[in-house]
Amino acid sequence: MALSSCGTNETSSSVFDGASYDISEAGDSSLRANIKKISGGYSVTIDGFGRSRDFTESKAPWYSLTPKITEVVINKGITHAGAGMFAGLSFSHFVLPSSLLSIGEEAFESEANLYTYASTEIETTISNNIYYYSASAPSDTNKQYWHYVGDQPTIWVVDTLNVLFIGNSFTYYNDMPVMVEELATSMGYSMNVDSVTRGSTYLYQWTDSTSEAYTLLETALATYSDYDYVIIQGQSAESYSNYDRFLQGAKDLSSRVLASCPNAEIRLYETWGFPAGLDTTYTTIEEQEAAIRAAYNACATEIGAKVHYVGKAFTDCYYNYPSATSGISLYNTSDYRHPSLSGSYLAALVHLGYLIGADIRVATYAPEGIDETLATTIKEVAYSNIFQ
Repeated sequence: MALSSCGTNETSSSVFDGASYDISEAGDSSLRANIKKISGGYSVTIDGFGRSRDFTESKAPWYSLTPKITEVVINKGITHAGAGMFAGLSFSHFVLPSSLLSIGEEAFESEANLYTYASTEIETTISNNIYYYSASAPSDTNKQYWHYVGDQPTIWVVDTLNVLFIGNSFTYYNDMPVMVEELATSMGYSMNVDSVTRGSTYLYQWTDSTSEAYTLLETALATYSDYDYVIIQGQSAESYSNYDRFLQGAKDLSSRVLASCPNAEIRLYETWGFPAGLDTTYTTIEEQEAAIRAAYNACATEIGAKVHYVGKAFTDCYYNYPSATSGISLYNTSDYRHPSLSGSYLAALVHLGYLIGADIRVATYAPEGIDETLATTIKEVAYSNIFQ
């Protein structure tokens, strides 16, 4: 059944299932778009050979179906993606075959990453980030590269990432920063992770010149100042018990860090609710962590930072992966406040996931004391709380 190529949202989506359209520049059916209903929506598959026509004066045949398209498959053979071809599809990324060597204006929404198998540079004037496939870590810094981590296209970080944690015992228990570095290495990333920690330290103390914390940080920043990310962790209850002081401490600490590390990006380490901290105000882990998360979110907005939601992952794990069945005991049994080995491993995975934006489930590292089955479960918890 033929449909108008400009379509309207009033067109019944059912007529698209099984539809096939000639999208070739020559009009000879050498390149076709095939539509199929799949679980959760519709897929568009590009098959054939040659150049696609432009979709500037008239929209692509499937344009009215755009809100329901959940998958696009571009098979090898197409050599040019016409202007406006996938306009309106708000996908995070597209995977492009090696045959596709040129792209027309606004063929993809500008925020989409384009991961190509092409070995030569694609001809285009679009503003999308284009990444070229490399199975191993590339040495060439003239182009941006990608590879698969599990089933996820992942950007190769050619340069070493330098990360600094600033926090207290919630950071240093079980050498959590070391876990982050080991996890990154096991995934093929080069990452140096440093930490400056002092037990029970509040954020404001890092900028109080009379405190021991101030001196520790002064020494660290004087030693190295080229950090890509600096991750700040507040005292376990300060975010909600004294938000104004917490916020001012975060502002002052961020300013101090950026004065020494102007290229660093500030991240906030959201901590967790814990049994020893429950009282008449917060009677459940969920309530306490919700207050912590709200405070970190508000602070992040104020200082222009991103949050690593470790506490959110703890809450999910606590309620949906009880230790009796999953084996994940999050808290140190001596105080039910600090993290257990599993809790620190979960925190490290969450931090790494936010830093590299990759599927951390494929990491092969786990600290001694966490077996493969337990590690797999913890990685699944971390992944689901970052990417879903």
